[in-house]
Amino acid sequence: MKNKVIGFLSLMALCFFVARCGASLKTYTLTGRIMDGDEGVAGVKVSCSAGETTTDENGFYKLTDLTTATEITVTKDDCVFDEPTKIFYTDTKTLNFACYKYYDLSGKVLSGGLPISNAVVSATGKRNGKTTTDANGNFLLKNIAGDVTISVESGNIQFVPVVANKFSGEVILDSNCKISGRVMLGDDGLGGVTITSGQNSILTNEDGTFEIVKDSSTNIISASKQNYTFKNANITLSSIGETVEFVAYQNYSVSGQVFCGNRVLDGVKILSKNNPQNFATTNENGKFSLNGLYYNDVLVAEKQGFDFEEISISSGRTDLKILATFQLVGVVNSDDNCDGFMVSAKDQTVITKDYTFVLDGIKFGDVITAQKSGYY
Repeated sequence: MKNKVIGFLSLMALCFFVARCGASLKTYTLTGRIMDGDEGVAGVKVSCSAGETTTDENGFYKLTDLTTATEITVTKDDCVFDEPTKIFYTDTKTLNFACYKYYDLSGKVLSGGLPISNAVVSATGKRNGKTTTDANGNFLLKNIAGDVTISVESGNIQFVPVVANKFSGEVILDSNCKISGRVMLGDDGLGGVTITSGQNSILTNEDGTFEIVKDSSTNIISASKQNYTFKNANITLSSIGETVEFVAYQNYSVSGQVFCGNRVLDGVKILSKNNPQNFATTNENGKFSLNGLYYNDVLVAEKQGFDFEEISISSGRTDLKILATFQLVGVVNSDDNCDGFMVSAKDQTVITKDYTFVLDGIKFGDVITAQKSGYY
């Protein structure tokens, strides 16, 4: 009887333990969707340590009986995923994944409307691809994914890359495509600007707009006009369909005079910092005139023995006044010790040493004084 009681109590304790353990094991449910753009993707395998499932026809999935944080992994043979693995935490309710299904893209490579065979066509994107054109210039890129940049290599012929996707249909790459754009001068368009692409050139309309046939030998579009400077005179095309915009600045002429204190300075070289070959020299009256300066150009003045400050130019000027200074080196003569003299000019004072002194920023007409207690 005693053994039966002990056995019964042991069984009760075991049942109580199992019940307690079962009650403490909480489970969680995770839902989500696999999307390619705005479309759900069916047949994606969604797996974790607790099990796996497959998305339905609308891309939805559901995982149940999750008990702890775990990795959720999605796979499908004909898809690329931005993040194929994400972490599920117990407070997570939903995990969605971005997906890019493979697709094929066809097109044609031309030069001046004529097909190019054996051209290498490459696609760079979520999943890359490469192929070669046939005798009629046709190509087929298979199993690429997402937005891709299509580029072509064919000898010395230059092609502008094209951005495409699964909705693009047939892609035509013609090395002699038309490029449109505008030349701006401030808030207005600038007419009469020469736009060049290789051997092709045209003039902009009165409102600054243009359309030019791209030369197959280059991807560079250039702008030029006399008495104007361009912020971006040469633009390398990066994709078909882009609008090319040039920014123009009118060149400036400046004139003025160079002084050092109360004297004019002749023989001073005034030059453009951006274009040192463009310079003028002051005459006997210290006057100069300089043409062809760029927007935000900088004027530099040079003459041996003199110092000048640089001057920024953003518009034409006729009243520039350039000031020069120089370094004055001198000595103090005395019958005995010449050190310790205070030599002053305007707001600077130096002390003589070994009979000498040096003063910077001196101009003609400045008053120089020297003093020392007990001397006059």
